[in-house]
Amino acid sequence: MQIPPFLRRSRQHSQPEPHIALWMLRLITSAQGLSRFVRKDDFLNDDVALALGLSHWVYPKDRAFCPQAVRLELHALREQAEAQACGADLLPAVLKANLQRLSALVGLGVVEAQILAFAVCLHTESLLDEAADILGGLSISQVAQVLAKVLDLPDGEVRQALGGQGLLARTGLVALDQNGSRNLKDKLDLLSHGFADAMVSWDCEPIELLRGKLHGAAPARLALADYRHVQPMLDMVRTWLQQA
Repeated sequence: MQIPPFLRRSRQHSQPEPHIALWMLRLITSAQGLSRFVRKDDFLNDDVALALGLSHWVYPKDRAFCPQAVRLELHALREQAEAQACGADLLPAVLKANLQRLSALVGLGVVEAQILAFAVCLHTESLLDEAADILGGLSISQVAQVLAKVLDLPDGEVRQALGGQGLLARTGLVALDQNGSRNLKDKLDLLSHGFADAMVSWDCEPIELLRGKLHGAAPARLALADYRHVQPMLDMVRTWLQQA
């Protein structure tokens, strides 16, 4: 299989990792993304176009900018990225390991974990953030729609995962901003400022990832003498444990 342009390393332009490139292409090739990104004579954001391997349209030498041809090429790039991702786990090892440990601790489901992974990357990968900004301001309902498309998840399950009674909101890992229409990153509030960086930077124990929000308990100071008010029950339990 021929490697898509955005997966090739370039000395001139920063190239996104495969999972970031796939999400960028899914954002851009949505109806709203495509109509805003590809303009009559140029791109809305040249850095995003260059990162996806479209330098020949950013700096055309022997042809005029052709919106229709650009759109067709973007769809082709997305198809290649989808094929590359089929059956593969594209998340970086560090993020994947931290996500698994945190999910096991909190009890996150598959949909919730994927939303968390995307939100973390959105807050740490500038190219992904720039691609999401192309969509403009989003309402809460639109955020759910966008995430469902970008992560290829059922719309209803995404809405449920983002709801106020969902684990993401109740734990504070990902909370939806309620202040009107804003860009995607600003609509997805994370646990803390350092949380996203820690998730992608090094293998962490969950308590380290939640630093600033959770603190280890001090050593217990209670002894058996402190339970005299339930002495009969305590004696029964101790006898049972000795015989077990």
